[in-house]
Amino acid sequence: MGDSSNNSGAFQAYDTGLAFAHAVEVLLCQYDKGIHMLNYKDVMLSIPIIVNGAFACELFLKSLLTEPSRIHLLKELFLGLGKQDNCLYDKVMQQSIFEMKKIDDGYNEDIFWNDLEHINKAFEELRYMHEPKNIPEQRYNLDFLCRFCFVLRKNCEDKYGPRPLITGPNR
Repeated sequence: MGDSSNNSGAFQAYDTGLAFAHAVEVLLCQYDKGIHMLNYKDVMLSIPIIVNGAFACELFLKSLLTEPSRIHLLKELFLGLGKQDNCLYDKVMQQSIFEMKKIDDGYNEDIFWNDLEHINKAFEELRYMHEPKNIPEQRYNLDFLCRFCFVLRKNCEDKYGPRPLITGPNR
């Protein structure tokens, strides 16, 4: 577990990313119910799941970087991680592929890069999708996004420790 005092901005990114990752988990539960019940409003929760998931990924990646970044594109942030910490970069990629193989036996590194490319600007694209010039032309792999997000969260936990740290008799 690392020392969060050395890089308070990165730690804050991790802490904030947890809120968005939690929103993904909560929304996924309702989305799954909507899929089974054919409830249109709940199925449309895929949009906020993707937006929150992409933002959580951005924050987690920024918290794993050793130098601050103003980049918002997920692929570029991930490639930046590779330049700063190749071991962690490989670990995150292999863990993500492993998680995806649980639902798609043929999942591989090429598909990983394709999925990452598709979610690269998801936060921006879906935030402004109501504007005609910003209608996304691609499909997002929700399974990949969620698994990538949770792999990144786990690696942040390895670096900073699990959060939130709640103590007390009722906790």
